[in-house]
Amino acid sequence: MKLLSFSPLVFIVVVSHFNRQAAATVFDQETEQCKSENGYGRKTFVCDVHGRLATTTRKKLTDILASLKDRIGCECADGCVRADGTDAFIGLLHVTSSKNTDDLKRDMEKEYNEAKLGNTTCDHGLVMVYLKDTQQVRMCI
Repeated sequence: MKLLSFSPLVFIVVVSHFNRQAAATVFDQETEQCKSENGYGRKTFVCDVHGRLATTTRKKLTDILASLKDRIGCECADGCVRADGTDAFIGLLHVTSSKNTDDLKRDMEKEYNEAKLGNTTCDHGLVMVYLKDTQQVRMCI
């Protein structure tokens, strides 16, 4: 697994699976708030608890991420059906600050695992993080 940085927003669709757990951070708290308030991961695709993105930017990014499910088909031999019965590709964007995580790689792995973007044999999703204060996008390959 590699951690890539892009500046400013660049979207490359990749699929990656992660398998570690960690203690709660501000990053984790943001993720939980987005899941509980907005259905982040299934109903919504952008987590921006602190409103760092302009409304129009958030809408455009939401539309791009929502369209991934129709653009990216399953390429796994055993299929891409998750435990909840969904099989569409899911792309997520978490907007935060570099100060909200002490281990971004770990936090991204945890977010991916908890969002259940893959199944036991297939990874069919993507988590990206936009660090607004450093103007960087990170994702795992």
